[in-house]
Amino acid sequence: MKVSERIKELRDVLANCTINTDGRCAIEYKISQLEAVIVQLEVEIVEALQIARQEGREASFDSGYTIGYRKGAYDEKYNAKTKV
Repeated sequence: MKVSERIKELRDVLANCTINTDGRCAIEYKISQLEAVIVQLEVEIVEALQIARQEGREASFDSGYTIGYRKGAYDEKYNAKTKV
């Protein structure tokens, strides 16, 4: 399931909950914060992949949420784990 679909699902669940307005606003605020963090992570991943490709490294994204490279063990400049 895509992240955007999961966020929509959370908002749908929230819409059907019987909680007071303050509680609903607080939960919606937290969902919005999570959404912003996810978007920022997506941007950082894309940027790291582009940098790796520009530097001639084959880059990929794995399910461990790390940026994988063929060269090196750790790239401190981009704070991304690498694959040998």
